[in-house]
Amino acid sequence: MKGHGMNKNRTAELAGEKLARLLAISFDADLGDEQDHLSETARQLLDAYLAGTLTLEAAAQGRLRNAGGASQDDHTSSLGEILIDLHSSLEAIAEIKRYAKHMAAQQSSEAESAVATVIYFAAIAKGLVVHHEKLTTLSYESLQASLSDLLGKPWMSPKLRPLLEAACKICCTSGA
Repeated sequence: MKGHGMNKNRTAELAGEKLARLLAISFDADLGDEQDHLSETARQLLDAYLAGTLTLEAAAQGRLRNAGGASQDDHTSSLGEILIDLHSSLEAIAEIKRYAKHMAAQQSSEAESAVATVIYFAAIAKGLVVHHEKLTTLSYESLQASLSDLLGKPWMSPKLRPLLEAACKICCTSGA
């Protein structure tokens, strides 16, 4: 997807394939104890974002609310609720994907970038599984490879596993 307007930001330049392989590059090196620490940090960050303990920036929360990602009492649902709820709007999921792509490009630590990448692919998986929309230009084969990589991470949230597994199955049947 090309950037709108003349001022391209860093996230518009981050190619899908490059983002798709971020985790493989960041977390596949044999780092011993440092790897264990990175995995634990990533697990804690991902759990915090999904539970709503860590929240999206205020601007992103407002866009989510406008896109149908708010609960009945007008409080933005947690990221985990939006990604898991079968009634989340496609607009809310697309907003999460855009924001996660932005986060992945701007994070300074490997764990933060990895978590942003997980959120990005979880949003793509949600669009595919629930709304039957492929919110990416990645091929089904590349998408399946990226989702499989994520599922192989020991720090992957059990809350997201069923969604990512279902998206992998769709990729298998759609890419054949």
